[in-house]
Amino acid sequence: MITTLRVVIATVALFFALGGLLAWLGTLDATTYIVITGLVGSVASVIGLVALGAPRLTTSDIRNVEADLLQSVAEQVQSAKEYEEKLASNREELSRLEQERVEIELLVRQASLKLFMERGFGTSPWRLSGGSQPT
Repeated sequence: MITTLRVVIATVALFFALGGLLAWLGTLDATTYIVITGLVGSVASVIGLVALGAPRLTTSDIRNVEADLLQSVAEQVQSAKEYEEKLASNREELSRLEQERVEIELLVRQASLKLFMERGFGTSPWRLSGGSQPT
């Protein structure tokens, strides 16, 4: 709406300027230019008067805008708190998972060592002495 209004205003202003120049040069009939500019100017004057008579902003309008703004800010603060809580929960979950990973690594190492000890250092004499296993 505002863009359309700006385009109309720019077009009318351009017409006034170019029309005046063309009328002065004799390309456009001066009577035609005067009639057209009179009509356009009259319409612009009436629109201006209507705009002046339109209701102005009141304090209740401003309060409503302030209330909407405060409600929006409150919602954003609530959203930020929820995000922080979720972030803290995720950090706790990551810590827990890291601790579990460390514990699992330790269990795997212990199991590997136990398996190595059972296979590598069994009770067979050829394994302890470095000899070969009998066939």
